Amino acid sequence: MIGQTFTPEKWQRAEFFYHTGVMSLLLLSVFGLLFLCIFLLYVKKNKWRAVIILSSFLLLLGGIYLVGNHSYHTYLTYMRAVQPNIRDRERAFIGYKYYDGGTVTAYTHIQNREGIEKLGIYESKPVEREITYLGYAYGSVYFKIGAQQYYLRTTPEYRDQAAAKLEGIQYHLKENARAFEKLGFFTQTNYFLTSVVIPLSQKNLVYQQKDGKMSKDFTVNQTQWAANP
Repeated sequence: MIGQTFTPEKWQRAEFFYHTGVMSLLLLSVFGLLFLCIFLLYVKKNKWRAVIILSSFLLLLGGIYLVGNHSYHTYLTYMRAVQPNIRDRERAFIGYKYYDGGTVTAYTHIQNREGIEKLGIYESKPVEREITYLGYAYGSVYFKIGAQQYYLRTTPEYRDQAAAKLEGIQYHLKENARAFEKLGFFTQTNYFLTSVVIPLSQKNLVYQQKDGKMSKDFTVNQTQWAANP
């Protein structure tokens, strides 16, 4: 977990090492090899000295990489779980690149629960929202939230209860991990849908379109719930 392996400061150092340091080491290695090749082609004397010096330089670069990778290699595992629905930026070669609004909005529809839980800096809390159930048809659940009508391709769960509802979880940054806010980690996520719960009394209700009203795809036409796995 990040909280046990990385402080925010160590996370920043790891980002710098892999996104800036490693690229710099590669560039220096390429220039060193090119210089060695040119030197060997055009210089007639004392070639062995140049070979020793440049070989030592390349070995030094390799040593720097091995030491850094040994210290920060677990960052590569956690980095894949950090998506735009929990952080507003990513490390670039120089500084940070902030996600644009379109990217952030797109990721509000996607769940990455496994990755978030692997990070260990977020805790989940249950959330729910009452809906007006309209029926089931064509492999989809039809319902309304307020005045807006939606459909969602899923198999609902039937329970002995009074009202239909959406159930899910929301992740909140743990108190002991609040320092990660300064690195752009969000204090909370949107709602991650886990199930659509329908009363047993409405189990046989079949959706029928009325008054020409069209239903919107719930997975892409709202931003509060992430319904895509």
